[in-house]
Parts: sequence; C-alpha cells; structure tokens
Amino acid sequence: MRWSIVAACLAWTTPAFADNDARARALGEVGLTLFADGQWQNAYEQFEKAEQLRHAPTLVLYMAHCQKNLGRLLAAERLYQRLRDEVLTEDASVQFRMAKEQAKSELAALRSRIPRLAVKAHSATRIDGAPASEIRVDPGKHRVEGVVDDKRIRKSVDVPEGQRMLVDLTQRETPRPSSSGSSIEEPPWMLIGGVAALGLGAAAAIVGGVTGGMALARTNDIKSRCTGTECLPEDAAAADDANTLATVSTVSFVVAGVAVPVGITLVVIGSGAVESPTALYLSVGGRF
Repeated sequence: MRWSIVAACLAWTTPAFADNDARARALGEVGLTLFADGQWQNAYEQFEKAEQLRHAPTLVLYMAHCQKNLGRLLAAERLYQRLRDEVLTEDASVQFRMAKEQAKSELAALRSRIPRLAVKAHSATRIDGAPASEIRVDPGKHRVEGVVDDKRIRKSVDVPEGQRMLVDLTQRETPRPSSSGSSIEEPPWMLIGGVAALGLGAAAAIVGGVTGGMALARTNDIKSRCTGTECLPEDAAAADDANTLATVSTVSFVVAGVAVPVGITLVVIGSGAVESPTALYLSVGGRF
C-alpha cells in the first residue's frame, strides 16, 4: 500500500498548496516507515499531522489501521466510517477510491470484534466513570461500579474481543471493602499457596518412601541375626535408628496426605476454575 500514499501525496501538489503538500508528503513517508516497523502510535501521530496539513483518504485509512492495531477499536471504527461515508469528487484518484472501498470491508470485520460491557447493581451503575449500565468498549481493562445495598462497589475487569461481558455486583450482599475503598480482587496467594502445598506434599511423599524403605531394610537386617525373639545386644542402636526412620516415614506420609488435597483445592480456586465464597460477589459473572 506504500505506493498508494505516495501517489496520493503527489496528486495533492498545486501551486497554492505546494508547501503544505511537501510537508504532508514527508510526514506520510515517515508514518509509513514507522507503520512498517510496527510502531503504531508514532505512525498514527505522523499520519494525523499530515492529514491536518492536507486531507487525503489514504491517510485516514492508515490512521484507522494504526488505531485498530493499538486495540482502540472504537476510534478505528470512527475513522473507517468517516472514510466510508466520504463523498469523493468525480476526478478522485484511484488510490482514494481504493481507500474508501477498503474502509468498507475493514469496518464490517471490525464491528464483530468490538465487545460490550454490562454492569448489574441496585443503582448508580457506571462504566469507566460515566453513567451507564451497558456500552460498547475497547478490549482490555475497564472499571465498573455500582451501588448494592447502599454500598458502592468498584471492580476492574479485563474485557476480551468480540464478547459481551456482564459484571454482576449483586452476587454478595455484604462486600468487604479494601483499605483503599476499591473492590477486593481474588487473592493471588491462593494459587501460590496451592503450588507450594503440592510441592510440600510431593517432597513429603518422597521422604516417606525413602525413610520407610531404609527402616524396612534395617529391620530385616537385624531380624536376620536374631534367634527366635532374642536379638544381638549390639543391634540395639540399629533398632533405634530403624524405629526413628519408621516414625519419620509415617509422619511424612501424613503430611503428604494433607498437603496434596489442600494444594489441589487452592490451585483450582486460585486459577479461577471455581469461585471461592469470599470472592463470589466480585466474579465477572457470564459472557454471552
């Protein structure tokens, strides 16, 4: 598409606008280089400056491309729609007409990617600080709030592309506000603690198996030198060691038996597979 912008810039030049055309062409070239490098924000700024000097549909198209690549889908939609609705003169260049047609196809594909965010509360619902119960938003982080049982609840959510996300703030009647007054996020220590508990359980099981094996081997060695119920006096110390190893093995298996189920539970809750009762009222609810 680089040739399209270059050709469009060349088509601008008239004696009355020669200076602006040259500056706009130079800015457009810089923007194209940045665009090719994936520097969407910097490219957008160059295209915008060029557009302010001299309007060209090709510049508007690239401005929309930049906004789309930055995840600013609503801003990209406005630019594509502006270009789609632009009325071109009969002598408009092929590049300008191609830009307008491309804007139409881009707009249709883009709209399916724009998510919707809804919030349910008893009253005074807001999204990103503005009064609203449901709006279209860009993908990414957003702040919702509402009044539930005369208490204001706030929550930050991450909205994915192409979905409708409902944040139900009424799921718990008595929320526990944090010291900052913001909503309570699901504690990250649950996942960390679960992994640690699983590690402890695995280590305890290994220790139990090793020490149990050592205790059994020593006991069998001592018994091999016993006569009936009488054993050698010099094996008394070895018998004590065997008993100690057996005790360590038993305790280790008990620790493993407790740590592994606890670890699994914490990992499942911490990863979001199920919701903990204390965080239930802050859950995202459903996407549909």
